[in-house]
Amino acid sequence: GDIKVTLMQNSDWQNAKTNLKPLFVNGQILKYDYEKENTFEGGNEYRYFDISSVRFMGENIGNIESNNSGYSAFVRFDKPRSYKQYFSDADLNGKYLVRFNEGKDWHVEADYIKVEFTLLYDDLMADGDIYIHGQLTNWQILDEAKMRYNEDERRYEGSLYLKQGYYNYAYVFVGDEGLIPNFGRIEGNHYETENQYTILVYHKSLQRPYQELIGLSFSNSAKGY
Repeated sequence: GDIKVTLMQNSDWQNAKTNLKPLFVNGQILKYDYEKENTFEGGNEYRYFDISSVRFMGENIGNIESNNSGYSAFVRFDKPRSYKQYFSDADLNGKYLVRFNEGKDWHVEADYIKVEFTLLYDDLMADGDIYIHGQLTNWQILDEAKMRYNEDERRYEGSLYLKQGYYNYAYVFVGDEGLIPNFGRIEGNHYETENQYTILVYHKSLQRPYQELIGLSFSNSAKGY
C-alpha cells in the first residue's frame, strides 16, 4: 500500500503540506527527512479582540455603536508587525471562542455584530490584496474579508459579521498570481512563535479506492512535544 503524511499548522488547511512520501524505508520505519517540503514559516502570535459584551468594551475594542440594524464594534487600529521584534502573547492559534457575557444561553442569545477592522498602511499594495484571516473566515480567502484601501486616511479597512465571542485574527497578503496567503508580509515571521501542528497519516491500499486515516498526532513548537 501507499502511505502519505499531511502536516498542518494551527488547523489551517489552506497552508497544509500534503502527500508527503517517506524518503527512506527500513522495515517498519518510515523516515521523512525533508529539508524544505515539510517546513513552515514561524509566523507570529495572532492578534485578538473580545466582543463578548456590547455593554462594555472588551480587549482591543475601541468603540461600540448601535443603530436600527444592530451593533458595530470597532477594533483598535492595527499596524504592520513585520519589522517589529517578537513579543510573546498567549493566543488561540487563530481560533475563536463564541461566548456571551449578558446571558446564560450563548448558543441562542449571542448576537451577530458587525466588526470593523483597520490596518494603518502608508501606500496601496500594487501587487496584491490584504485579507482578514483565521478560523473566523474558516481559514479561507473570502471576498467579504478583503480589505479596501482608503487613500484619504492611508489605511486598509474591512468588516465581518461575527457572533459574540473572543477572536484571534491576522492580516494576510495574497498576491495577484494566486490565493496562497502570505502571513509574514504583514505579521512577520519569528522562530519563537508558538504553533500547534497536526500530523495526519493516510494509507491507500490496492483494495480500496480511497485514502484511510490511520494515524493522528499533535505537536507544539513551544512545548517541545
